[in-house]
Amino acid sequence: MRRLFLALLLLAVPGAALAARSAAQCRDEFPGDDAQHRQERLKCYDEAALATSTSLLTASPASGARLWDSWRLSERDIPLGAPQLYHPIYFIARYSDSLNYAPASPAHPLSPPLNLRRTEAKFQLSFKSEIVSPDSFQRALNSDRFRLWLGYTQQSNWQVLDVNDSRPFRNSNYTPEFIVTTRLSNNDSPSLTPKLLNIGLWEHQSNGQSDPLSRGWNRSYLQGGWQLADNTSLLVRVWQRLSENPRSDDNPDIVSYMGRWDLLLRRDLGRTRASLLLRGRFVQFDWGVPVGSSQFHAQITSGYGETLLDYNHRQTTVGIGYSFGAW
Repeated sequence: MRRLFLALLLLAVPGAALAARSAAQCRDEFPGDDAQHRQERLKCYDEAALATSTSLLTASPASGARLWDSWRLSERDIPLGAPQLYHPIYFIARYSDSLNYAPASPAHPLSPPLNLRRTEAKFQLSFKSEIVSPDSFQRALNSDRFRLWLGYTQQSNWQVLDVNDSRPFRNSNYTPEFIVTTRLSNNDSPSLTPKLLNIGLWEHQSNGQSDPLSRGWNRSYLQGGWQLADNTSLLVRVWQRLSENPRSDDNPDIVSYMGRWDLLLRRDLGRTRASLLLRGRFVQFDWGVPVGSSQFHAQITSGYGETLLDYNHRQTTVGIGYSFGAW
């Protein structure tokens, strides 16, 4: 009954009120090895784990230190069953000024023309889950600065207005990845010193289609994160494409369009959020303002690679809709 009441209370309390103590704080607050301290410490662990799992799509970051909160740099152990928000989750209606009626690449120069509508639905789902905790790294390497994540992101473009063709999905990008996060700082205060280094051990991205529309690549990356101000953060990433058999490479020139780096600048003003993504020959601006328990979401993109199928096609898109969770 106590846990049921706690769960209902956590679901009822919005945003920052869900900022439960972390596992590390529980240990600091109840350090003793006597029965009473052990009982209080276990109770604190239960509350922290429950707050994490119930607040995934409702809680805002606990403080202005966006990177510290989103990458859980102060947490020692996150339950595998408590996935964290990764990239924004949104659903928008999006308009393109230049349709890619016949997607092509050097490996597939010809494809049948597609029947496309300029306006389509676009949505993104994205989560990450810890699979090796800092506590485990502490035991193995005598350092608690590391954490291993499994991330998954899916971005889909849905021709929902194309009734004659049964409203097909034009393209979906599927992106699983393994990420090692290294904490480089011991506090969340803004500074020019990076707070973290993300090592993308392996990131796969493909669209799951058959030839001639199949696209995909693999890469490894390094990503540094800076907290420039209480409400401003910066992530800078560089990558190396992993080699593959030229005979099975659907897009051998993809680096020429997607580049070798990206930069994500984010600013939070209360629950209003704005982010700017620069990547190779592409730019994307996202803006979210609270509407009830979700956010009104606007997105503008321009350049090459808005989707994997369109990696070598230039277009400008404008979309509006809703996003969910503390992206």
